[in-house]
Amino acid sequence: ADAVSYEASSFRQGLLTYSLLEAMTVKLREDRFVDVEDWFKYAEDKVDDLAKGIGGIQRPRYFKSNFNAQSFDVGELNTKE
Repeated sequence: ADAVSYEASSFRQGLLTYSLLEAMTVKLREDRFVDVEDWFKYAEDKVDDLAKGIGGIQRPRYFKSNFNAQSFDVGELNTKE
């Protein structure tokens, strides 16, 4: 709760928000589905890299309540125009 969260003008929002939005375009299962575990893992790694790039440290973490829990889709890319 007392950790630093960075916002960088080059990303136009916070590093976590930027990473989550980017993941929804580059980390899709079957080029279509947003899998929650893949989504969060991508953002977790990306934020760490972005923070290092601006000279900071930010390490978001996600946790499962049950190690046997399976991931699931939280969204689907709409390819219909």
